[in-house]
Amino acid sequence: SVDNIILPEWKIASELKKYYDIKPVKNPKDLENIDILLIAHPQSMPKDMERAIYDYSVDGGKILAFFDIAAEALKLAGPQTKLSHQSDYGTLPEKWGFRFFDNAVVADLDNSSEISIETADYAGTTQDLIQFYLMPSGFTSGLPETRNLKRMLVTSASIFMPLKDAPTHFIPLIQASDQSELLSSEVVTQNIHPAEILRHFKADNRPKIIAAHILGKNNNQPLDIIIVGDSDMLYDSFWTTSALVGNQQYNIPLLDNGNFVLNALDVLSG
Repeated sequence: SVDNIILPEWKIASELKKYYDIKPVKNPKDLENIDILLIAHPQSMPKDMERAIYDYSVDGGKILAFFDIAAEALKLAGPQTKLSHQSDYGTLPEKWGFRFFDNAVVADLDNSSEISIETADYAGTTQDLIQFYLMPSGFTSGLPETRNLKRMLVTSASIFMPLKDAPTHFIPLIQASDQSELLSSEVVTQNIHPAEILRHFKADNRPKIIAAHILGKNNNQPLDIIIVGDSDMLYDSFWTTSALVGNQQYNIPLLDNGNFVLNALDVLSG
């Protein structure tokens, strides 16, 4: 099945409800009479849903689609949850004119986060190159999708590339730093230690586009799709902190992950 809304307890869902009427999508008929379709890391997408989403996209439907090589946030939401597989969009990326590198992951040295390490003979910190920040230098300036963004956090993100001769405009929105490397997704699925990834890191000097806007060149098929190479960024702990005020628990935004989603939806709602 495909859902167009994040789990209800996630902060991003409550933020969206402030500005949009939310309608869950569970079968092709649910795509009728919706203005924007939000898809987050679908698993085992049925063929009839894949066809319906494609028809929706070429009939003028607007889409915000989050891809992932393995959604680590599911483990955070419930320790019993295993690391999920890569997103299943079927043949949609090819039909939409791009490739998602679902067997690769970005390691970013310049924007890496810092984590604590404790072993029998060592306690300290190391850089986590797989969980890294997105900074202003990585946001394409002058675009409404990246307006007022200062800092975002992603993990196990991968990249997009336009297909040659695709009838689309491929507009990069967010990129990793120059000091980054594209690694096999096995470093995530096999749980390779961040210190080991850091030890072997070598920048490959290639651009890495983590989010892009796809616009169709053909007026008969007016594609309008924003694609993002990480779904974990939607989870509360990647952009908010919790605070107890009285007896009420609040999630307070610290990073701009939520603002990026709102910007993207605002652009698509046009």
